[in-house]
Amino acid sequence: MFSHHRPDTISIATTISAGTDLHSVGPRIGEILGAIQTGEYRCPMVRHPLGFYCLRVHEADRSERYGLCIHVWRAGEPVTLPTVSRIHLHTWQLFSYILHGRVQNQQIEVRSNIERPTHEVYRVRSAGGDDTIVPTGDLVTFQVTDAQDFGVGERYLVPAGTYHKTAILDPILTVTAMVSENWRPDSQLVLGPRGLAAHSVHRERCEASATKKLAGELLTHLALT
Repeated sequence: MFSHHRPDTISIATTISAGTDLHSVGPRIGEILGAIQTGEYRCPMVRHPLGFYCLRVHEADRSERYGLCIHVWRAGEPVTLPTVSRIHLHTWQLFSYILHGRVQNQQIEVRSNIERPTHEVYRVRSAGGDDTIVPTGDLVTFQVTDAQDFGVGERYLVPAGTYHKTAILDPILTVTAMVSENWRPDSQLVLGPRGLAAHSVHRERCEASATKKLAGELLTHLALT
């Protein structure tokens, strides 16, 4: 539950989406982290199955155009081996702005291949803190068609309906501001090994104290000016 004082998260999301005035994003994210650290602003934080922390600073609903999250990858965190690959597809448009570290966005082409498949397509249905992963029976192969590196102050777009994979190039600490545009509650798609049965993966919700601590650590390490 958010506190009564809500930072202007929508204007930050709009700025990242438009790709203009990007130099203002860091300081404004810093203000949000400061408010989280002091407890003035409360937002949920979860450990994502893909291996990062997600601070949900603005959770979009069906009536809103934008959602905004801060994603944090850092060394030394417990690692849960994923049951599926990191190649996935969103039904909504994604923008990612790099606050710290470097990332590589890989664009993936997925092709149906019944004779010599390497992967199967799975549907991901999220509800509460769980992702239910269900096989579709679609057998495929894939290839990376493009890979671009991005550093601090840069942003990239992943169009809706496009398979991609994010590679973290700075494993010590990488932080991004992720904008979801025209979010939809539809199921997402992910590639995985052939023949997996339907199963669930839990997104661990973090305590408020852990959220405040991480916000403070990010303010110490990030140059958000």
